[in-house]
Amino acid sequence: MNMSRLMIVRAENNHLKDIVNIEGHSFGKPWTYQSFSSEIMNEAGSNWVYVNNNQVKGYLFGWKIDFDYHINNIAVDVLERRKGIAGKMIDNIIFNLNIKNIFLEVSALNTEAIKLYQKIGFKESGVRLKYYHDRSDAILYQMKIK
Repeated sequence: MNMSRLMIVRAENNHLKDIVNIEGHSFGKPWTYQSFSSEIMNEAGSNWVYVNNNQVKGYLFGWKIDFDYHINNIAVDVLERRKGIAGKMIDNIIFNLNIKNIFLEVSALNTEAIKLYQKIGFKESGVRLKYYHDRSDAILYQMKIK
């Protein structure tokens, strides 16, 4: 029987090639290899990857400050989307970090991500007009952890 090895682990430098590949296929203005590497070294960083058979299928990069977690970047491999991976990575930080709130911003044009965030309990908390490089607005979301 072929048992795949699924796990969510802390992001490390050996994951960067897969992370940068997913990033490049996910965003019009992707983070660089150096950006991800710097975030892995950042003391406030709490960065995670979803791994299947030693290959990164998704990642979540953010900062834990006091009892808050701010998602700075989250993406899932194009071929692995709509399988619950992003939700599992968010569940991971809820269960493994002592946090009371999660914050993020998302492009108003990213309707799939907005649907996901609303479905799993994020509430809109504000808007940043023309925030992104394409001049789209950023919708701010917050999830309060019970």
